[in-house]
Amino acid sequence: MQQPQTGIFHYYERPKIISTDIAKRCEFTFDNSGSYIDATLFCFPIDDKYLLALLNSRLLEAYYKSISSTIRGGFLRFKKIYIEQLPVKITTDSKRKLFIDLIDKIFAITRDEDYLQKQQKQTKVQTLEQEIDQMVYQLYGLTEEEIAIITGNEK
Repeated sequence: MQQPQTGIFHYYERPKIISTDIAKRCEFTFDNSGSYIDATLFCFPIDDKYLLALLNSRLLEAYYKSISSTIRGGFLRFKKIYIEQLPVKITTDSKRKLFIDLIDKIFAITRDEDYLQKQQKQTKVQTLEQEIDQMVYQLYGLTEEEIAIITGNEK
């Protein structure tokens, strides 16, 4: 294991959003354990669950797919050059809190030891994720037609 550079190691000990280098879809996660990451992961040393909700939304994923490069099998590369182009909507603290509350509910469910064995819990998480997506569509002012394009339900 490589020793982190002394100028940046303190960033790993902070809360952070983590991304893989290569994935089929946006799979950002949050770490507040102070863990260090390895070579195929990237992190943003920021304690922002609102941003996490946006990054994992269907809308920003669709946008990301339109601007990023892909590799064999349709996998996406999660590089700074693409991530920094994502349109992050600034909003009020009260609206941010609504997103954060849903993220916290998802974390509470997914951290249960039996989460992977319980379909009911997985379904609840999917429902919460869909609720976040609807809030994101509203936040960005999407029309029903635009939402249909994002969700693949075009007529």
